[in-house]
Amino acid sequence: MRDEELDALFIKQRSTVDFNERVALFHKISRIVTERVYWMPLWQDKDIWSIHKRLSNVRISGATAFWNVVEWEAK
Repeated sequence: MRDEELDALFIKQRSTVDFNERVALFHKISRIVTERVYWMPLWQDKDIWSIHKRLSNVRISGATAFWNVVEWEAK
């Protein structure tokens, strides 16, 4: 299902540089999403992994960094 009013607001906010106008646009977007009971799944994976140089066979997966922990080796 498409919502042309919502699409237009998202397009407009991309090119709006005035902070207060952008805030007002996102308030409108939020109100429409709430009133029409839209669900917008958002995902932001903030996982940052650091692997010590002594470890080998470490392969990071999208789900978990520990999926192959039994294969890890420490030098």
